[in-house]
Amino acid sequence: MTGWAGGPAAGELSGRPCDEIAELALGSAAVVFGRDRSVIADGLRGIYLHDWSADPLARGAYSFGGVGASAARMVLAEAAGGRLFLAGEVLAPPGRAGTVHGAIASGHATMERLLSARPGSG
Repeated sequence: MTGWAGGPAAGELSGRPCDEIAELALGSAAVVFGRDRSVIADGLRGIYLHDWSADPLARGAYSFGGVGASAARMVLAEAAGGRLFLAGEVLAPPGRAGTVHGAIASGHATMERLLSARPGSG
């Protein structure tokens, strides 16, 4: 399961300790699933938190495709010189751009293209 906070909510969470954010997330999941918080916590295998607002490379940003972005995505998806393969949420299939599941789908598709482009793979 992936949790996400954007806009003002992300700003309020940025810089807070992971344990504190995890507690808030467990409470939110309990409400969403209509379960006691302890049931959600007992089923939890682990938690990973990334503060994108504090990340010096992302600085809270993610892609947003305006008008004509589909054509640009197609260009970015082409392997440059057959050697440079890009992946990520910006290159996700239609309807998935800007999402975690889109980034994962793009990564899988790019890996398949990379493996099939290796010498001797055809």
